[in-house]
Amino acid sequence: MNQVDIFLKVIIGIFFFIYAILFCYVISEMIGPLNYLIFFLPFIISISLCMFFKKSLKKLKSANDFLLFSSAGLGAIKLVASKLNHDSLVLNQIIDALKNSTLLLMILATAATLKASIALFEIFTNE
Repeated sequence: MNQVDIFLKVIIGIFFFIYAILFCYVISEMIGPLNYLIFFLPFIISISLCMFFKKSLKKLKSANDFLLFSSAGLGAIKLVASKLNHDSLVLNQIIDALKNSTLLLMILATAATLKASIALFEIFTNE
């Protein structure tokens, strides 16, 4: 590759970056920040993790399974303990830690979206 080709690729990359930022700005003005957090954040995180760990999808899949099932288990423990009104020191500590379960739900949404992204990447890769 000569310097002209490299220069053109850099210019195209800069313009693509500027247009991507403008597109994200227009989308954020139309949708709003709370909907962005709820809907787009899991997709952005899962796609970026899949692109970053493209070579070792099996390790990412195992780590994601651990995160998904452990957070789902914590959510189930919270639901069962609140339904039974059981008084236990350990369960009360878990319930106190999960009072604001927005983080737990975001982790579940991100892990589930990452699982779908990994499956999509495995379809299109030759392994």
